[in-house]
Amino acid sequence: MSNRDIHLDPAAARRLSEILVRRRVELGFRSARKLGLETGLDYRTITSLEGARRDSVTRSTLATLELKLNLPSGYLTETASGDSEGRTMTLTVDSDATPEALEQARIVAQAAFNATLQQLKTKSPSI
Repeated sequence: MSNRDIHLDPAAARRLSEILVRRRVELGFRSARKLGLETGLDYRTITSLEGARRDSVTRSTLATLELKLNLPSGYLTETASGDSEGRTMTLTVDSDATPEALEQARIVAQAAFNATLQQLKTKSPSI
């Protein structure tokens, strides 16, 4: 396994699986194949991640998925590394929020996530 790979223990694989499936469905990607076409990733990679059947994943694969699934940068890497266990962040907005309000909420959530991730990096430079 290269230093670009992240080892997935069974718990991390399940957490990653849950996030990927939930987010793919939320964004309207009906299948892993469709998400694969949109990202350029092989759909078998996505289905094996969604099925928690992988024991490693590259950081570039996670970064590609974060970008397409509109997840904060580093979120999937942190999840796959097992460093997010026990930590959650929930963003709640009104269903009738304007696009501007949604974007502002996204910016605030990204800043909070980045600050948390930076704190984790300071405590554990391997992240």
